[in-house]
Amino acid sequence: MTKDLRAFAERKQAQLPQGVELTAWSDRSVILNGRIQLMLKSALQGAVLVMITLALFLNLSLAFWVILGVPFSFLGALLVINLFGLPVSINVISVFGFILVLGMLVDDGIVTAESAYAQLEREDQGLDSIVRGVRQVTVATVFGALTTMLAFAPSWFVQEGFGRIISAIVPIVVLSLLFSLLETKLILPSHLRHIRIAPQSGKSSGLRARLTTVQQSCARALQRFADTRYRSALGLAVHYRYATLALFLGGLVMCLALVPAGIVRFIFFPSIPSDQINITLKMPQGTPWKQTHDYTLQIEQAAINMNARYRQQTDSEQGVIQELMSLSTEDTESKITVELLPSTERSVTSVELAGWLRESLGELSGVQSLTFDANAGPSGSAVNVELSGQDLDMLRGAAGELKAALLGYEGVFDVRDSFDAGGPELDIRVTPQGDALGLGQVELATQVRQAFFGAEIQRLQRGRDEVRVYVRFPAGERATLESLRSMWIDVPGRGKVPFEVVGEARERTGVSVINRFNRQRVVNVEADVDKTMVEPSQINQGITNKLLPDILSRYPGVSPRLSGEAEEQEKTTDTLGLGLIAVLLVIYAALAVPLRSYGLPLIIMSVIPFGLVGAILGHLILGSSVSIFSAIGMIGLSGIVVNDSLVMVDHISTRIREVDEHWRDAVIEGGVRRFRPVVLTSVTTFMGLLPIQLEASIQAQFVKPMAISIAFGVLFATFITLFLVPVLYFVGRDISHLLGKNNSEPDQEKATL
Repeated sequence: MTKDLRAFAERKQAQLPQGVELTAWSDRSVILNGRIQLMLKSALQGAVLVMITLALFLNLSLAFWVILGVPFSFLGALLVINLFGLPVSINVISVFGFILVLGMLVDDGIVTAESAYAQLEREDQGLDSIVRGVRQVTVATVFGALTTMLAFAPSWFVQEGFGRIISAIVPIVVLSLLFSLLETKLILPSHLRHIRIAPQSGKSSGLRARLTTVQQSCARALQRFADTRYRSALGLAVHYRYATLALFLGGLVMCLALVPAGIVRFIFFPSIPSDQINITLKMPQGTPWKQTHDYTLQIEQAAINMNARYRQQTDSEQGVIQELMSLSTEDTESKITVELLPSTERSVTSVELAGWLRESLGELSGVQSLTFDANAGPSGSAVNVELSGQDLDMLRGAAGELKAALLGYEGVFDVRDSFDAGGPELDIRVTPQGDALGLGQVELATQVRQAFFGAEIQRLQRGRDEVRVYVRFPAGERATLESLRSMWIDVPGRGKVPFEVVGEARERTGVSVINRFNRQRVVNVEADVDKTMVEPSQINQGITNKLLPDILSRYPGVSPRLSGEAEEQEKTTDTLGLGLIAVLLVIYAALAVPLRSYGLPLIIMSVIPFGLVGAILGHLILGSSVSIFSAIGMIGLSGIVVNDSLVMVDHISTRIREVDEHWRDAVIEGGVRRFRPVVLTSVTTFMGLLPIQLEASIQAQFVKPMAISIAFGVLFATFITLFLVPVLYFVGRDISHLLGKNNSEPDQEKATL
């Protein structure tokens, strides 16, 4: 479409007269293509990192067959989306969905392939060993993928607030995981039957031999670490299980306190610099067009000065402005758009450039509002207080005091209200003396109107036209207020009385538009906030708790309500909170079915709050603020982190049930056996999302918080799975024995620590 429009502009240009130029403006497809290319590049980089990780710690052939299942799952998801016409398009969010699910698909393949390969190493019976290895983890992997699907599925129905963003990811995640299950359970075993256990490498030459030597060294080092260091550490954790549990819980409380303490900032919608600066100028109603035009030219000149400053400070010949457009929407309003160089080609952010433009412009007198928007994403005010009431003067006074108070907050700028000011007008009212004489408001207003606007006394027909004849004051007298004060008013039954006796005229600025909500007059007081200096939630909290109670005590009948971003935050937070509760309940039910237990699902789900801790720590490490996008990632994280925990608990339960080991031996041996797949699944998920986390361009800033939440949440949950889950398993046994549900003798801790 954009190519056709550009071609049309080129053809049309040849037909236009000299001096008239037709150019394409604000081509948003360039930004969209840039974002999609960035996502595709990140997906490729993530896939390469995942492949390298698998190749280092797994058999090379095994790693190849695992990674081969990814395109199968992606193509299957795209096929279903196309066949059933699901509302999914290729955009930034959907492409991020493929990057997000990349690590999950590899996780499923790793657990299945590693179990089959480990069984093959122990038995070396070819296809029979492969089948037994796959069957050992079938229940755990199927229900693990199911919990992830269930964690994302409720978001499909979220259509309110920013939470609806994740609804574009849901079909991709669910369908990709579904096809991954088909691939790992039916196709992957067929591929794995061709794998042969490689002998211990001796002295050999050739690239393949050297790669095999490196791979075997890394794999043996990882297994040796599990057999020695991890086994010893897990034994200590199980022996001192209550001290270990207290240590983890203490760390959980401390980390969760990072956000309320302000160490990790929470900003509902973070400021993301844009490639444009949008300036909106509004003048009071009645302002001459020339005044608005002159101010618009001053803003354009300030933009040119900003461009010159950029050239001087960066030694750039081109400058930072690509296009500059001014549009007058009406006599009293204009919009100026400054198209900047892409963020990857300049060293100064759009927010800083907007500050330079402000400095160059200075103050403009008589302006109703002047706003600068240099951020990407949905527009809207960080502070928006809606005042409602019936008395317009009360609303005007309360809004004025609130605006003056907001100017005292650090980081608050562009304070304005929604009063659409009209021109100067006279408010004419009957005095008590006039009321006592029987003069009504309508009679007084009618006589003043007839004197200045005119009273129709006759209509004349001239051909096809009708001419109306009015009687009124001469033009010179209609232009002065003295004429009003000296005119005489006819009082019925009382004769004529001077206007100053029966009426009064007050000069004030009129209101051309009055907004109403629920039959109440409303005015919105808005302001923007520099989110690098202060959090909007703190400003809104201060307004609610301090400013409004004090101000509104002087204006009875005026009611406040937070609107704008604060209202959106409350609505989205409530929606996501209910969604998280639903996700946890559904995950619990899905885990209770295969485990046939009410207690084991709680042990498995214990990793969820610690995964959230990992997400918060990830934001702290990378110096990022927690935002609504982070929260969306955390909800998806709750379904992802239970996978390894489910595999761990299922393996321990199987050893106790089938191998007839002591509880302690089964817990420790189960942890050691699952060490490699748990570590590899977490590392591959982290590596798959690493390119997005390190991306500094504007295109990645919307999905970067989600990537941080999931990547660091999964990584931190690894330690929980390897240590806390076995400890909780043993603690659950202690509680069961204490309650008399387990009549066997307590484990005598026979294994040495």
